[in-house]
Amino acid sequence: MGGMISRLRPRAAAAAAAGRRRPPLRDPAPPPAAPDLPSPRFPRLRALAPPAPRPGLPPPLPRIPPNTTRARPLPHLPSRATVLGDPVSLARREGSFRVAFVFTGNGRASACVYSSETGTWGRLITAEAPCGDVCMKPSALVGDAVYWLLDEGGILELHLGKERLAPMETPTHAQSLYLSNIQLMEAEAGVLGFAGVKMYSLHLWAREADRDGTANWVLRTAINLGPFAPPPCVIPRIMLVPPIKILGVDEGGNFAFLRTIFGIFMLSLDGVLLKKVSDAEIMELVHPYSSFYVAEE
Repeated sequence: MGGMISRLRPRAAAAAAAGRRRPPLRDPAPPPAAPDLPSPRFPRLRALAPPAPRPGLPPPLPRIPPNTTRARPLPHLPSRATVLGDPVSLARREGSFRVAFVFTGNGRASACVYSSETGTWGRLITAEAPCGDVCMKPSALVGDAVYWLLDEGGILELHLGKERLAPMETPTHAQSLYLSNIQLMEAEAGVLGFAGVKMYSLHLWAREADRDGTANWVLRTAINLGPFAPPPCVIPRIMLVPPIKILGVDEGGNFAFLRTIFGIFMLSLDGVLLKKVSDAEIMELVHPYSSFYVAEE
């Protein structure tokens, strides 16, 4: 009897559980639909016409079409600019000036000149002979011509009066002798000068004309820079290559600025005056100015 009860208990438990079974769940009623709202209205966009240019002002630049986004930028061209005062012979107002701008690339050179008197740029002047790129060294103004050094060791001449641009040669073997340790300058008698440093010697050249009128480079002076050499058996704190570098020459061709292990020195080109002007050890260029112009407000 007891065994039979034990076998009937699961059925009774199942029946009791079935009697207490929860009713099946039903899907909840959907939420009420949102009322139909009127769609917002936006004003119609209209293309705006470009503003009309005002008197005295240049017209605005045209818009770039959207299909020109793949256009490549122009390559960087080596260029230099020099600000010049107007010659005294020209009857112009006080303070007028010119800007000589030159740029090179692909073996060609071009230049143009701006005049503050007219407020315009002159015509584009192009050199007929090929030349290298203009370098970052200071230019030299001699007479009515501006001169720039080229990376490959040549010189570029812009004659302002004749509006002529042409390359010219440096002294013979100057590139291999001075290794770009050179500067252009105005020499005595108003001719083009050339200064080069070779180890502890400063060489001053001048482009002089012979009896036939042919211009040639002539070595005028060699200045000994031995006092700037370190004492024997003394290792300097820094080693400069080259040991002496010419950084610039003043506008009149009277002073040269030299970088040495002792600092920056100003040396008169007659070898008389030597003055220390800076303790800087690293300096590449010096632009000494002899005259200034203060613009009127």
